[in-house]
Amino acid sequence: FTTWLNFRFAAKQAASIHKALVNLLPDKVGGLDENFKRLNEKLMTLNKKMEGISSKIDNQVLIASHPVYQYLEQGYGLKMISKHWEPDEMPSEEMWDDLGKTINDHQESIMVWEDEPLNEIKLKLEGLNVLIVVFNPCANKPVTGDFLDVMNKNIQQLAQAING
Repeated sequence: FTTWLNFRFAAKQAASIHKALVNLLPDKVGGLDENFKRLNEKLMTLNKKMEGISSKIDNQVLIASHPVYQYLEQGYGLKMISKHWEPDEMPSEEMWDDLGKTINDHQESIMVWEDEPLNEIKLKLEGLNVLIVVFNPCANKPVTGDFLDVMNKNIQQLAQAING
């Protein structure tokens, strides 16, 4: 599921699925083509937005709370250091110490999360001057909206963090 965090990969996979569906359902080709065209346009819009954000990030290193962002990182030339923190579990003191070293080594202040972390985690990160950005990889169907809605929200939140 995280391959789709690289929106060019998502478009290529969607093209393969489209081709297979056209072969299976030749009588539906018109609707399939139209739907694929719209999806591809939306994915390329997301791609362009992420390219714009990555150009503004420059050499800044982002801290990822979980190792699920490798396709986002590789697809957009981002530099990320992955931790293995869960948003609903308070990290151990050892994990906090490790984060402190990462912050000191890289002078970074943005931590990317899959979901909103616990309030006590937020408070402790705020005390370390670390900005929290939720970038939900959308592993499951969202309660409202769809994958594209989630990705647009993710990109908006990341852009706000980068732009200050």
